[in-house]
Amino acid sequence: MKTKKLLKLFGGVIILAMLVFVWVYNVMPYDMMTVNNFDYEEIVTGSIGKEGGTLTNRGGTISAIIPPLQKASEISLSFKKSSYEVVSGERSPITVNISPENFLDKESIIPIKIIVKLGGQYALPVPYLIDEKNKLHLAQLTQVDREKNIFTIETFRGGDFSWVYVPVRE
Repeated sequence: MKTKKLLKLFGGVIILAMLVFVWVYNVMPYDMMTVNNFDYEEIVTGSIGKEGGTLTNRGGTISAIIPPLQKASEISLSFKKSSYEVVSGERSPITVNISPENFLDKESIIPIKIIVKLGGQYALPVPYLIDEKNKLHLAQLTQVDREKNIFTIETFRGGDFSWVYVPVRE
């Protein structure tokens, strides 16, 4: 008798765990569900020159495509936990830093592209450049690809970038 009750209880726990798993992977945005295991200490560096280049974190969730540069430069992509405040929407827990800030050639007409894996729960990510006083300045969102689950931010400078998710209205 006790064995049957334990099996029923254990089965209920398994079903509950499966439901939570399905909810997390189908409802929570990617960067929100990975905030606990996202490597905020990671720094990706590369020498970028006339061919341009791409810097991508180990998890493959964030990339920076750097356009060709006349003179090779050491560029880095790093991450930290977001600390800015938002009035509405859902703040991304991740702030992306591209440094140095002003490395593009003055004549460059090709922007830096920051490509981020997108969660499906939100209507739109709104990207921002974050200044040294932790103030947000609107950045350029150029693409939201729902099939690939990515969005793209374009900029002509390095610095700190993050985004706020606009919730879906019902």
